[in-house]
Amino acid sequence: MKNELPADPQDRIAAAKRMTQKAESRVIALVPAAKLMEVEQLDTGAILSCSSGYRWTGGVRAPLHSGVDGKAVQAALASAASDHGFTVTDDKLLTGKTRYKLVDDTGVELLVTMYKRETLVNITSASPCFSLPEGFHPPSVY
Repeated sequence: MKNELPADPQDRIAAAKRMTQKAESRVIALVPAAKLMEVEQLDTGAILSCSSGYRWTGGVRAPLHSGVDGKAVQAALASAASDHGFTVTDDKLLTGKTRYKLVDDTGVELLVTMYKRETLVNITSASPCFSLPEGFHPPSVY
């Protein structure tokens, strides 16, 4: 992780969660509020293993108002994220739909996809990998 994290494992997990949710908030704020019916930032997420430790994972769900072009919203969000310091790449899912990967300067990764016939912005997030002390078992949900 590029940021210093607290030594206490519980505080370390909380810091990774805060960092990730801050990036989520920054990204969904790039979509004009008038296009969104609501924004649901998940209160809890999962702690998953990664190559060098653990990651806190979460997400945001934001349904669009009727008639809003979801593909255009997704592409505009990716473009705006690039202008706001995120590294942006894209790939195609097996369904043929585009998925954008956004990475901020702390290493938080966000995957932006569209669901429900292009009417729901779905952002899946993950903190950078962080270590926890040997013998500490993180909760699966945090």
